[in-house]
Amino acid sequence: MSGLRAGAAKAIITPSVGYPMGDWALGQGLSTGANDHLYAKALVLGDDARQIGIVALDLTGIAKETVGGIRTRAASYCSDYIRRMELE
Repeated sequence: MSGLRAGAAKAIITPSVGYPMGDWALGQGLSTGANDHLYAKALVLGDDARQIGIVALDLTGIAKETVGGIRTRAASYCSDYIRRMELE
């Protein structure tokens, strides 16, 4: 029995200049730059029997197609089926 293990990481997800920003309350059109980076931050906790991962995105919304892609990619890294993905 090795006890609880933990890992954490973050990645910059700031869109590049020229990326379509969509039609939302704070702006629309193409990205012209960024004041601050946007991040994806992850925490994974586990022991010898199981693991759980939590990912937070610096986003106000996310397209359904993007969620599907995230689920598929995450499943390729996990030995167990991803049973539940919550979006809040």
